[in-house]
Amino acid sequence: MRPVIHLVLWTLYASCALGRRGGRTGGDDDDDDDGRQGRDGDGDDNDDGGGGKMPELAEPASPSAVPSSPASTLSPPSSSTSAQDAVQPTPVLKGDRTCVNEIMCVGITVNGSATTFDLSPFSPDDVPGWMAIGFGEQMAGSPMIIMWANPDGSLTLSQRQAEDCVQPSVVANPPHTATVVSTASGDLMGPQPTFSFSIPTLAQDELALIWAYCDTNPGAPDTDTTITQHLDSGAFVMDVSQPLASLAAPSPSSGSSLVPGQAPMANPQARSPLDELRIYESMIKAHAVMFGIAFLVLLPSGALVARLTRTWNRFWFPAHWLIQFFLAGPLVVAAFGVAVSAVKRHRTGHFNDTHKKVGLALFILYIVQCAIGAFIHFVKSPKRARRPPQNYGHAIVGLVIFGLALYQVHLGYTFEWPVFVATSVVPHGVSIAWTIWAVGIPLLYALGLVLLPRQWRQERRLAEEKPVALEQTQQRPDM
Repeated sequence: MRPVIHLVLWTLYASCALGRRGGRTGGDDDDDDDGRQGRDGDGDDNDDGGGGKMPELAEPASPSAVPSSPASTLSPPSSSTSAQDAVQPTPVLKGDRTCVNEIMCVGITVNGSATTFDLSPFSPDDVPGWMAIGFGEQMAGSPMIIMWANPDGSLTLSQRQAEDCVQPSVVANPPHTATVVSTASGDLMGPQPTFSFSIPTLAQDELALIWAYCDTNPGAPDTDTTITQHLDSGAFVMDVSQPLASLAAPSPSSGSSLVPGQAPMANPQARSPLDELRIYESMIKAHAVMFGIAFLVLLPSGALVARLTRTWNRFWFPAHWLIQFFLAGPLVVAAFGVAVSAVKRHRTGHFNDTHKKVGLALFILYIVQCAIGAFIHFVKSPKRARRPPQNYGHAIVGLVIFGLALYQVHLGYTFEWPVFVATSVVPHGVSIAWTIWAVGIPLLYALGLVLLPRQWRQERRLAEEKPVALEQTQQRPDM
């Protein structure tokens, strides 16, 4: 009996060993089943014998050695695996942040198909009138988005464009349609608000932009409301391919552009925008005063001296000549030069609106008028019997100059000053004085026309006397 028992035990042990070897070498599932059956064999002897030795022979199977089976493929994932699969990757927001000229800050956030622009004043105490961004390198031809706040808490977004440095006009179909984005920036008409708008995301990573800032509110919510000229403006580039998390916040102390590789836009030694505006205002005031004195006081006075006194005052021509050329001339040249210099300094564009074009026309007409007067005085025919055509032309050009000067002054204080300066309101007395002058000077000149018959009689008498005097001179014997 003992040999039989030994044979059975040996057979069970060998079967168990073969099953274990099959598991380590990637054997069949049937071998594993045989091995498991061997371990579950009958009797207490098996537990005391082969079952006690199995832990000594067991080795942890490496991951590569674990057999692939349908059961492992269909087994449910662990809790950690399902949590990782459930978390979706968060899209990385891109954009750029910068502050320009220590006056306005611009933030751009690219979020998929939409790009948001945030505009805010640089200083915590600044209250903006309006702020604007344009797409291009200069004002002329660049689509602009202009925003301002209204007393009812709303924001006006006006999309405009200008062909030059003039008041931009509303565009019905802009290339980038913008919409207002609601922000939680507090009082939109208070200090340092944020005006935000969104446009469809553009294809390029680097955006060439222009900016403008004004501290005077347009005063109406309509998109076509006339706006005051910007306090400051400029051009810059923003790189919207950068992850926003990697960008540093704009430094209030530097006030320079944070665009990589771009030089700071603010010159610490330069005058502040407010100082520049004050200089510009002073130049415009000087221009207005000199122009007003020259064209509305001196030139009309010289014309009235000729019209009212020529029939009884033989010194009318020296007085006329002195006023028109020596007194008015320097003021005309100075007024024109200051205007050109102010426009160049403030970059508002030369001869790009009616006021500037009329000013140029008046300057040219003044030179032409002086030339006609000099020709009449110095080039005379001794045999003329009546007034030559240039005399009438001289009078007509003078009247045209005065009419254009009245129109020019009216344009200056009703349009040019409110749009391009607007640091103060034009006193109502200016309009009253203009009205009195526009009525009074023509009336005085009309009264002088009453003296025309007397003037013509004097001229005919002189014309008749000249041949007699000439004949007497010719008949006088030589001494």
